[in-house]
Amino acid sequence: MRPNTRQLVIVLSALFLIPSAAQGIVRELSADISSNIQEFVNDAAESSDQATENSGVGGLEPPIQTRANLETLDDVGNTVARAIAVSEFRDPTEGGGGRNPEEISVEADCFSNDATTRYDLDSTVTETRIVVLSASELNNPIGSRTVRSIFTASGAIFAWSLDADRDLTGLSGQLSIAVRRIDADGIETTLVDESVAITGGPDGGFTGQNSSGLLVFFGDLDILPDTGEAGFGDVNLDAIAASRVGIILQQNINYEYDAVADEEFTLVATVTTSVSNLPDGTGVVAVFGRPFDDVLEIIEIGIPADSARVLEARLNKAITDFKAADPPLSANTTSPLCGVLGFEMIPMLMGGFMLCGTSRRIIRAQRPNRRADS
Repeated sequence: MRPNTRQLVIVLSALFLIPSAAQGIVRELSADISSNIQEFVNDAAESSDQATENSGVGGLEPPIQTRANLETLDDVGNTVARAIAVSEFRDPTEGGGGRNPEEISVEADCFSNDATTRYDLDSTVTETRIVVLSASELNNPIGSRTVRSIFTASGAIFAWSLDADRDLTGLSGQLSIAVRRIDADGIETTLVDESVAITGGPDGGFTGQNSSGLLVFFGDLDILPDTGEAGFGDVNLDAIAASRVGIILQQNINYEYDAVADEEFTLVATVTTSVSNLPDGTGVVAVFGRPFDDVLEIIEIGIPADSARVLEARLNKAITDFKAADPPLSANTTSPLCGVLGFEMIPMLMGGFMLCGTSRRIIRAQRPNRRADS
């Protein structure tokens, strides 16, 4: 049997208006992921680093990951500015390994202590599932039937400056979540469209904004939980003169759509994080779908290493511990299973996740002390 004809039996974690879970078939599952960094020096575009991968029928199995990385060194080789962007798509049959169990994660982090260097960067994961449900699974409806599902969200944005009074206009961090349904006729319906952003303003000010369907806790560093900092040495975060934190509370975003028996449709989930900083002592970091993995290498450029480790630990504890009370899908449903698109695949029937292509492009400007690491 050719790989592209293989059908994967799944269990719908999003339950219908009947009290039992339904079966379904995922005819195709694919993911496109990317990470991009653009460096600016005196507001002119210089070095860049881009990485893309995609999974589908015909190659290697997930997990797949992209990573872009640029840094600036001073005259003696010390890092004075750096940007890291990471995206990852994991096997949807696996989860619960100590991090958030979702298969999608993105991270984008940057800081510059250089007087002329700043960064724009983004990471994106798009997961696509082509699905069909039978009449019996829809309780033999006449016409269409409403399907209810969830998208599990968690993450954080942190923006900061070493100068409490400077104009931070142009500094920003954003996370966006979208789920779309495309029917057999190509008609597209947006099911989820949520976002959160932190932007800088005059006099060291920050503004946090979020869409109405996404629960976010904003504040300064005081909102972060204590992690028991014994053994970290002299911890002092006073160098961070201005800051704003936005924690996406762990939550299930409910959504619904109509399905017709034996009619194929497509679900597309896209998660993007994008951040931009300013030269001379500012940074922005953002993550979705897991705690921070790379933020320590960014934060410690501007503050002592022990203090940076404590701040990383506090941010990750907030991501792990801060939870929202999730509303039930309906009075007749039970708790959903894992999977950001509402499906949990049966592991023994996983096969056909394949890597179709991988690319990375690094553009290095012809200037000293610029480095892109593979």
